[in-house]
Amino acid sequence: MSTRRSSESPPLVVTGTSTAEPRCHWTDSDELALINFLLDHKAEAGDGGSFKSNIWNAAAVEMLKHTTKGGIKVAAKCKAKYVAVRQ
Repeated sequence: MSTRRSSESPPLVVTGTSTAEPRCHWTDSDELALINFLLDHKAEAGDGGSFKSNIWNAAAVEMLKHTTKGGIKVAAKCKAKYVAVRQ
């Protein structure tokens, strides 16, 4: 396997970190707020225990009220945190 770029390959684009969104930071309080929100909506998870995207979007909106450190906790980050905490 070659890692050299051929002349036909598009150039690599490196974005600077100064324009990137700050990483979200989960405090214990943030995790507790997410868990409590999901517990309040557990009936919407269905038999398989899987929340639909509308719940993750609502969780992200809820987390705006609780976030004190780091970037915005979007729906995908809320879901990833739930999966991590669940394990």
